[in-house]
Amino acid sequence: AIVWLVHLLIMIIVLFGSFGSNSVGSTASTDGYVIIFVCGIMGVALGYLWTVILRRFAGIIIKFMMWANLVFLIISTIITFGAGLIFNGIILLIITIFFGLYMWRVWHRIPFAE
Repeated sequence: AIVWLVHLLIMIIVLFGSFGSNSVGSTASTDGYVIIFVCGIMGVALGYLWTVILRRFAGIIIKFMMWANLVFLIISTIITFGAGLIFNGIILLIITIFFGLYMWRVWHRIPFAE
């Protein structure tokens, strides 16, 4: 999130810097090229950064997302039963059980996915 906010701030600075004192409706043909160039460079840089982060923390991200999915399935099942939707609750309970079994079965394989 912090990287995205920094990116947003840089884009705002470039946007205002490239138009300077000219109005946005300027007829100069090169005003947009700077913005497009900077967006392309930042896209490549941020893409590389996210690739490095995903490679370095792949196991942690996978485990966290599996636990988060299981927690949300459990919460959804409880809310559904609490709302009185018995059939939907049973379906969600079955999905939650299958996902829990899936987690149990593949947990030891996560280090190989890193």
